[in-house]
Amino acid sequence: MAYRNPSPPPGAPPCEQVDDDKVSETLFSKSWLLSVLVKTVDAKRYRRPGKNHSGTTPIDQPAPSGKNSVGCGDKWTQHDNVDHVDTFAETVMELDIELEEDLCKLWDASINEDVALFLHEHNAGTLLLHVSLQSLSPRLSEICIGIVANLVCHRSVASCISEDKETVLLVCDCLFSSDPAFLLETCRLIVTCLSHQSTCHHWYSALDTGDIRDHFLFILCSSTHDELIAKILLIIEQLMDTSQELLESWSTCELVSALHEASSLASSPTDLSHHLSLLQLISTTANGVAALGKGRQEAVGVVRVYFRLVCEVDYGLSMNAHAYELAAACSVLNVLLENGYDKLELSSCVEIQQVLKLITSENSATSDAQLPVGCENINSLLKENVDKLIKILK
Repeated sequence: MAYRNPSPPPGAPPCEQVDDDKVSETLFSKSWLLSVLVKTVDAKRYRRPGKNHSGTTPIDQPAPSGKNSVGCGDKWTQHDNVDHVDTFAETVMELDIELEEDLCKLWDASINEDVALFLHEHNAGTLLLHVSLQSLSPRLSEICIGIVANLVCHRSVASCISEDKETVLLVCDCLFSSDPAFLLETCRLIVTCLSHQSTCHHWYSALDTGDIRDHFLFILCSSTHDELIAKILLIIEQLMDTSQELLESWSTCELVSALHEASSLASSPTDLSHHLSLLQLISTTANGVAALGKGRQEAVGVVRVYFRLVCEVDYGLSMNAHAYELAAACSVLNVLLENGYDKLELSSCVEIQQVLKLITSENSATSDAQLPVGCENINSLLKENVDKLIKILK
């Protein structure tokens, strides 16, 4: 009698059907991915009434009456004619645990390119954006926008989403959420799209609005969420560094003042990298120089905070690794001095003198051969700005 493998159980799909259900060579099931999307759209069935709106950080004070109000952390600002802003519902819905677990798995899976392309084929990006804006569950909104942020890590998806003006405007609407975790994922999405050369220009006009600029400045001045502030600074830096028009329009004394406010949260020199880059960018335009002149105390304040932190952590052994930030700081001081800032006030600043001494002593002890690859030009720029600063301060 010939031996053979046992027959499959009744009702089992043929092997080729099982393979067809997989996304490319991954282990992810197409039917499972689509079922999670369907459950997400139908999420009202999986939410139950919860406590008052809390989000990631407490924002449970009553909203100010009158204009639409936008919260960030425990503070509020106001915007006229903003219909897309979160409103304070008496009840916020809590996400069902089982759906949350499935969505978190989908969030992790969406970074895989094959999964991302499959989801994009089924219009998941637009679908999840609408859910994130309409949901009364902060956690559901955060996960949905986080999945979209993963999808745009893949250039083909980023291109399709960025070329759709309506979708770009939807993402910009998300910036007015009152939930910091949701805002952080929204900013991550925008940062990723701005980092692709082929997609960044689609975002310029949508982001260059008075409402968004004012909202960013408000968050910089009032939020204590370090990651959120860093992401917003990165967005502003990407805009100003890639578009001359945006560089001109964003180079204001209000931005200088906001950078000074945000610098108070810094606990290490690296925390001020974007602050210094932005100040240096501002100093490259006529409008920016005028803004620095009006906000000279705030601009110098940012540099002094940076220099104080440099001295506290004793950067003497790794000064060259931070040459770009140091060069930016010295460049800003040079611009201020060339435009009427009191050099006696700077020359009497202990932090500035200490850092200049650290830089000059390390430069004299380090040869170009000892520098990290690619840092020679930056080190030269640092030396040029330091020499110029020392000469002016003498």
